[in-house]
Amino acid sequence: MSAVQLPNQLTRVSLFDLFLTKTEVDGDVDTEILAQMTEGFSGADIESTCREAALKGVRDLFTKEMSDQMKVRPTNQQDLLEAVDCYRRQLLAQASNNVGVEERAYVCKTCKAIKQELDQQNLDHE
Repeated sequence: MSAVQLPNQLTRVSLFDLFLTKTEVDGDVDTEILAQMTEGFSGADIESTCREAALKGVRDLFTKEMSDQMKVRPTNQQDLLEAVDCYRRQLLAQASNNVGVEERAYVCKTCKAIKQELDQQNLDHE
């Protein structure tokens, strides 16, 4: 029995593009950045992440700020970044019993490095 390989970065970009066609998306969404942040995610993980991000707009319909608008807003980059972070935490929590301290530290270090790089890119664009 052979193991299924996880998608590489190019495939993750394609998966985000595919799954985000199912919802209205804001123009600020950058699937390249999302693919960088989701190394180790399966196709199903990426689909769940996109679905969770899309639900953020639906949840906003029920807040006071959005109550006068009865239209679901498009999914934006921040929704997706929050969904990636949330899903990553869920994956780490599920794996925590099977993963050693060193592996968890590596994942956290990698996430922190990516976040710092993204923050720097945002500063460069301002």
